[in-house]
Amino acid sequence: MLSSMFFKEYTKTRVGIIATIVVIMAVIISSIVSLSHDIRIMSATQFLSMRVVSGWTVSQLLKVIPIVAGVVLAIVQYVPEAAYGRLKLTLHLPLKENEIIAMMCVYGWLVLVVMTVVSILVLTIMEMQYLPIEMVGRDISEAVRWSMCSLVAYNFTTSCTLERQTGGRIRWGLTGLAVIGALFLLPRAAMETYIFTIVFVILSSAAPFVSARRYKVGL
Repeated sequence: MLSSMFFKEYTKTRVGIIATIVVIMAVIISSIVSLSHDIRIMSATQFLSMRVVSGWTVSQLLKVIPIVAGVVLAIVQYVPEAAYGRLKLTLHLPLKENEIIAMMCVYGWLVLVVMTVVSILVLTIMEMQYLPIEMVGRDISEAVRWSMCSLVAYNFTTSCTLERQTGGRIRWGLTGLAVIGALFLLPRAAMETYIFTIVFVILSSAAPFVSARRYKVGL
């Protein structure tokens, strides 16, 4: 059943996944090209002041794209199910409701984790051609943090798509925006920041189950 469910989810999301990976790779390559250009034309002092003191060596878009990826994946995975009534049939399969939603969510989480690992690996390999290991390590630690935010975005977007009523969608959407906004305000390179991010990831993972229950009973 698990393999069948994963295959069904893959057929719905493969185009969105490929498009997201292409965009991520394009942004990484563009960032590295810009980084190489700055290293060639700037002095060490200028480079340090513009790139290092800012706390992020590569494109600022790499902070946002993981969140967008989580939103896009949830939309392409759940909107067709909810819009055409297929989710209602899915929730009446001979499995417990939570088991079905868990399999669907696990698929989404795994896709985001794989995209994160691939993206960070590519970013690491490219950055190591130009930067010392300390700067690469700092960028990767930030990339991991923002990639975890993609899971939060995925969970809350899933909840929005599973809600039948506009009010429920607005509540989940505003909650997700508030949580992600709070994560943006947390200080970088602090252990507390990673702890809070992990806590929000865990707490937000319950949201799809709440919305799925409300969807099944018609709320």
